[in-house]
Amino acid sequence: SVKTYFGEEKILLLTGVMADKDYTHMVSRMAEVAARAFCVRPANDRALDPAAYAETFRQMGIPAEGYATVAEGVRAAMEVAEREGKALLCLGSLYMYGEVHAAVTGEVEA
Repeated sequence: SVKTYFGEEKILLLTGVMADKDYTHMVSRMAEVAARAFCVRPANDRALDPAAYAETFRQMGIPAEGYATVAEGVRAAMEVAEREGKALLCLGSLYMYGEVHAAVTGEVEA
C-alpha cells in the first residue's frame, strides 16, 4: 500500500511490535519503503525492547532509534516529518495505537 500511495518515496515509520512475532521479517518488508524508523515499546509485557528493534532496522541499512515511551517516539517522529516534509506511517502492534492517538492529540504529556 505504501508504494501505491507514495511511489518510490521513502517514508518515516513509527513502529512497535511484540517480541514473540517475526519482527525480522517485518523489518525486511518495511525496509523497502523506509527512510528512517522510530521504534517504540507498546504497553504490553510481550513488547520488544525498542533499542533491539531499532538495531534490527539498522542492520538492514535503515537509520533507526529506540524511544523509551510511545509519546517520545511520536514527538521525535513528528518533528522529523515536519522538518523534512516526509510522510509518517504508524504501524505495528495494535497495542500501541491508543498511546499514539493520545500523544498526537495531546491527551498525554510527551
